[in-house]
Amino acid sequence: MTAGGIALWIAVAVVAASLSRLVARLFWAFALAAGVLLLVHMRADPGEAALGLAALGGGWLAVRPLRRLLTGGLL
Repeated sequence: MTAGGIALWIAVAVVAASLSRLVARLFWAFALAAGVLLLVHMRADPGEAALGLAALGGGWLAVRPLRRLLTGGLL
């Protein structure tokens, strides 16, 4: 998987988590699993894994503000 592919899938997951509370709860499990896999991947390609971890962390922090922006503060 390329660095752009990792960032794209994380962006999709963040938008989905912003729109659905169920997906937001599942995002925690995804973030944990993806973080562990990216740490393991760091041995093979540190730059790509670091980009994935940075995108995952930024996406995780953006879920709540993005949800409020997309739903008008209703959820």
